[in-house]
Amino acid sequence: MLTIRDHFSDASQNNAEIQIDLNTALGGKLLESAQKIANLNSTAARTSLRAAEKMLRKGLRARNSQELAAMATMQAQASSRNAASYACNVAGIAAGTQSELIGLLGVQITEASTEVAELVADVSRNASGGYGHFIPAMRLGFDHANAGCEQVAQATRQVLDTLETSFIAAARQFDKAARHSASAA
Repeated sequence: MLTIRDHFSDASQNNAEIQIDLNTALGGKLLESAQKIANLNSTAARTSLRAAEKMLRKGLRARNSQELAAMATMQAQASSRNAASYACNVAGIAAGTQSELIGLLGVQITEASTEVAELVADVSRNASGGYGHFIPAMRLGFDHANAGCEQVAQATRQVLDTLETSFIAAARQFDKAARHSASAA
């Protein structure tokens, strides 16, 4: 027969293992996301430098200021589209990372909830009477924690969706302004 101290020792050891696994998984996901952002930035920088080189070469070959202005307008439109695409990619990476992190945290909360519920059940079986009401209260607490975690996840998803929508709207405004300036010139 295990003592209460043994139960708590086993639960502490299991919890430490869960925490190590969670921290390893979280670190891996964050590094993976950082790698995606680095790759995106590298690609964006190369693309931007190529576009600047093309624009400079075309600008040097322009016959007059109107042709140069038309080229600059076209470049501004392309830049606004590229900025919108970049923003959408960053928002997509952030949303994917957020979703994966929330999933990992949900698994950890579920595992911890199960461990504690089992510990409480074992201790209450071996303890004197009066602890029977403690188990439902404990489960209710974990249910509330899980619901809170889900609310945070939903709120984060809404923020990321709003951010992505704002980036797209800003890109459209840039594009509209560039087209307006092109028609005015």
